Amino acid sequence: MTVFEYQITQEPDYIFVRVKGKALSDDILAMYNQVVTLASEHQVNCLLIDVVELQLDLKGVNMVELMYRLKAKIQGLKIARIINYQDYKNGLIEVYTEQENIAAKNFDNEQDAIKWLLS
Repeated sequence: MTVFEYQITQEPDYIFVRVKGKALSDDILAMYNQVVTLASEHQVNCLLIDVVELQLDLKGVNMVELMYRLKAKIQGLKIARIINYQDYKNGLIEVYTEQENIAAKNFDNEQDAIKWLLS
């Protein structure tokens, strides 16, 4: 089993987070708590999150619960996610954020993600 870990980098206009390993919902919630706090402290509302190497260890019901719990934390932020399109959960996340009017979008490369994020 790959250990869950993430690295946060403060960029001038956004916060970059690279996420790796196998994660449970509590891992994701703790990460977002830290990232959202940092964004607030630095008055930044854009997040670039690379989850290409992340494996969410969640079932469907747990995914819905996690997204519901994250909604209040990420409301008002603009989130560009660099993803692995082979993991269907990333598509579910994008559909949920669209339905909930959360400014989040999936990308397969960093350049397009940053361009959208800063537009």
